[in-house]
Amino acid sequence: MNAKNRIALVTGASKGVGRGIALGLAAAGWDVIVNYHRDETGAAETAAEVRACQRQCWTMPTDVGDSTQVQAMFAANNLPRMDELTDAPTRPLDGFETAALQQLQAGTEIVVEEDAGELRMLGSLRAAKQCTECHAVSRGDLLGAFTYRLQSDIPVRRGPVRAAKPVL
Repeated sequence: MNAKNRIALVTGASKGVGRGIALGLAAAGWDVIVNYHRDETGAAETAAEVRACQRQCWTMPTDVGDSTQVQAMFAANNLPRMDELTDAPTRPLDGFETAALQQLQAGTEIVVEEDAGELRMLGSLRAAKQCTECHAVSRGDLLGAFTYRLQSDIPVRRGPVRAAKPVL
């Protein structure tokens, strides 16, 4: 994927995996929005590291557990509706994504795998209450997925991660 003129919003980017994702994207040429809930100092540190990669960076305090704050975070006039994405270009899924997608369809929220220092993640995008008003879906239905592939020197837990209670 071409990173020219691309901006990534990374939730939880003040520490841990979120910080790693933000820094990996910056190293790949992406500008980054560092989202955080409480750790303003950590967000500022992540932002400084992103800028050290010669990328633009912004910080955005948002509690992603609060649907009102999440809606405000994504409020824009130019975001496409789901039905406008039916002709969006796609690529074939690889072996990890194919297997992980089956786990998402069974209810897993995110699948993480590490192999030889490469960290792979596939996470669910599920229907929120607002989706049921415009689309023939039920709350919690799997609408799509996001995927990341990062280089990592830090060991991670293998296998599926189940959310205690999905926030929709």
